[in-house]
Amino acid sequence: MVLRVAVIGCGAIAHAHIPAIHGAPGVEVAGVLDTDGARARAVAARYGIGVIYDDWAAVLQDDDVDVVALLLPHHLHRAFAVEALAAGKHVMCEKPLATTLADCDAMIDAAARAGRALMPCHTRLFEPATPYLRGLLDRGALGDVYLAQTAGIEPPSTPGARPWLGRQAGDGVLMAQAVHVAYLLRHLVGAVAEVSCFTGGVRVADLAADDTAVVLLRFASGAVAAMTATFGQRIGPHEHVVTLYGRDGWARYAVGDSRRELRVASEHLYGNDQPQVVHLAEEPHFRTMWTAFAQALASGAPPPVTGQDGRAAVEIIVAAYQSAALGRPVRLPL
Repeated sequence: MVLRVAVIGCGAIAHAHIPAIHGAPGVEVAGVLDTDGARARAVAARYGIGVIYDDWAAVLQDDDVDVVALLLPHHLHRAFAVEALAAGKHVMCEKPLATTLADCDAMIDAAARAGRALMPCHTRLFEPATPYLRGLLDRGALGDVYLAQTAGIEPPSTPGARPWLGRQAGDGVLMAQAVHVAYLLRHLVGAVAEVSCFTGGVRVADLAADDTAVVLLRFASGAVAAMTATFGQRIGPHEHVVTLYGRDGWARYAVGDSRRELRVASEHLYGNDQPQVVHLAEEPHFRTMWTAFAQALASGAPPPVTGQDGRAAVEIIVAAYQSAALGRPVRLPL
């Protein structure tokens, strides 16, 4: 059985998803839709897609569409997902799942009522480094993690390429970028119990919402983490870094301007305290994500990332915004 996907939204992220769908076994693009007809035609021509939908109703009425890929501005996720699920389509939704917990709950409820899968695009879980790090933790190679640090340093051109981004309160760098490390840290370190946040007071990017923030997390395990995020650094380096500190080891994964590096120090693995560079096979993680989603649907299993996982990541970010507004830590669950 071939899983046929209607791609909704032909902006920048479509150029990651469409090649991934083409490369995933048992998955193909059924057609594309965008409010900008010229952009939809350009994407269809570039990737050899034969169907350009006239409107959203045509997608919902197409019985050949199994999955709707929602690559839309964040505030549109709820409305489109609920309608797609009610029409009997599975939904793959770009992160964040939504920008409010009420919207997340509405989407999760719609999926349950329809008996269809709802999966947020938590792409960093499908990078080769993530299962490797998860394996290290499961084997005790780092010992108990007591501290984590993350940094997401991006230029103003990131939101500049998406004019809708950061124009609404609660939809700035935290919801657009830091949500990635929120779900990643939750996957690696565990449930978050408390959140504190400072948003930057120096405006460095053309956003109505936050462009820079520091978030402190306390996990249910007692571990703590600091997440730093900005869209303001015009001059490089631009990078995303995750560092885990354990009683018996250390791991640092960095993705930057044309570089990707995983370094690990572990007495259990190497018999000394010196960091080692770990070489992992390059895997296109968007394709890995689509393959895993298709395999889950084919087997009748839940998607590898669930709507509840998406909600949990959004809850961390919503709590961060609440903390910044209130000037005090916020405990979870909200």
